[in-house]
Amino acid sequence: MEAQELFDSFVENGVERARQVDPRGVLLTVRDIVQVRSRGRVGFGPDEMVASNTHSLVPFEHSPGEKLAWWRLEEGHYVVHFNETLKAGAPPCVLLPCAELVDTGCILVPALFAEGPLRAPLVVPKSGVSIKETGCIAALAPVG
Repeated sequence: MEAQELFDSFVENGVERARQVDPRGVLLTVRDIVQVRSRGRVGFGPDEMVASNTHSLVPFEHSPGEKLAWWRLEEGHYVVHFNETLKAGAPPCVLLPCAELVDTGCILVPALFAEGPLRAPLVVPKSGVSIKETGCIAALAPVG
């Protein structure tokens, strides 16, 4: 399946089709970034699962009059929530970091999704990173 077909048939809440359909897959745009604040818990059954406490970060205006703001992230662990979601019936897709993000020294953990909201853990190095609202930092591609 080509990125164009994935975007048209299975992606909801895309921001700009022309910018997001890419040879790497469907580029995903950042909606929200939260900082992980407490220990979570993962066990065998649902009664043993406890999500980590997180704190939603507020982006700041980078330049006067700029339409979109930026998150300035210091070293640490975050979860990125993307604007896009996968509709029910979508093929299994892998979410991978874009090379541009890797070049900043950040680690975006790959993940497998079949439907629903898209998100991924982000590890920021000591040097930090700035990410613009709706910045494209990951790509989604069908598996197989």
